[in-house]
Amino acid sequence: MLILLLASCNKQESQLQTSSVDPLATGNNSEWYFTSVPLNNPNASIAMFGDSMFKYTDVGLPASELESWDSLLGANNITNLGLTGARIRDMYDFGNPTFLDQLVTLNPEFAFVSIGLNNRSDSDSAIRNEYITLGQQLEASGIPFAFNVIFSCTYGYTVQYNNGVNTRVPEIIEILIDVCEEYGWEYVDMRKQLVYTRPQDGLLYLRDDYSIDGVHLNNAGYVEWSKLITRFLNEKL
Repeated sequence: MLILLLASCNKQESQLQTSSVDPLATGNNSEWYFTSVPLNNPNASIAMFGDSMFKYTDVGLPASELESWDSLLGANNITNLGLTGARIRDMYDFGNPTFLDQLVTLNPEFAFVSIGLNNRSDSDSAIRNEYITLGQQLEASGIPFAFNVIFSCTYGYTVQYNNGVNTRVPEIIEILIDVCEEYGWEYVDMRKQLVYTRPQDGLLYLRDDYSIDGVHLNNAGYVEWSKLITRFLNEKL
């Protein structure tokens, strides 16, 4: 298995978020997304498959500030299969057809998978089992894929909402890495320049200047992320 580690440390102390609404506690609006936003670019050869970190580029908050994946990657063969509030299992058991069914129908040359942050309240065993189920179904589909690391939140977000999310993130990532190593699936850490290590606690935090709400990326963040994704896909395809 190939593990690509592209993370680097960029020390920065984020400011407190000003929103009174926790972006990770607004509830799963997956039903709205599934019924209101159809599969875009059904002839695409590359699929972005996961939660709102992918989705927001097409229906962001506010959408006018965010570019599409086609624009970010300078291509016209990208489809966005991001699902707001999605847990890992939602990718293979939510909707009719499910998002995994849509992916299989699309049959892209490559699927980039980023999911897991919304499982933070689940047990380690539940997270592990869901990663295994998703990976096995992706593998059975014959579609080449790679799991991407999940993102941590900004320091200001974690202080304002005090939910321990950034402590949970490395635990989830460790589960994902272990699963990928056991099953021979590809894992890639693409947070370079987007995160920094806070010396006081040793945890990685999303840079405030790359976030729209403390959780999701703003356009500058997506631009940086897309550079790493482009480099990765150029090596794969």
